[in-house]
Amino acid sequence: MLNETDLLYFSGDDSNVLPHIALGATGLIGVTANIAPLAYREMVDATNRNDFHTALKVHNELEPLVRAAMTHVPGTVAAKYILHGLGLIESPRVRLPLVGPEEAEAARIEADIDKVGNVSGLNFTNFRPDRNAAAGGALPKVAGTTR
Repeated sequence: MLNETDLLYFSGDDSNVLPHIALGATGLIGVTANIAPLAYREMVDATNRNDFHTALKVHNELEPLVRAAMTHVPGTVAAKYILHGLGLIESPRVRLPLVGPEEAEAARIEADIDKVGNVSGLNFTNFRPDRNAAAGGALPKVAGTTR
């Protein structure tokens, strides 16, 4: 499709940004790019310079973060949970129909975060996830309801 049209193509799959950019995509719309924008910028710039060694290195460094954010709960939920744990946003709460991660889901996200190594512009040293703040979705408990 990239070769048959002059439309701009944007990757929308965090795990496949590198192949899409390498094949001619103009850019990306990614969930984990909100967590690690500098690393994605480096990968895109390296690809545009035909420096595929550097691009692949950054792609591989991002893989554990992509797994943490994109496999256990909807990406928006995980991204807000992670960004809040990094102290970059005030609240991890999401709008209904999305809800925050359940205890087990949060534990899996955190276990995958422990595998994130050197990602440009990202430091998990002070990562302090707040499962209580994320639980329960967008609404506070209301008497007489199941939430």
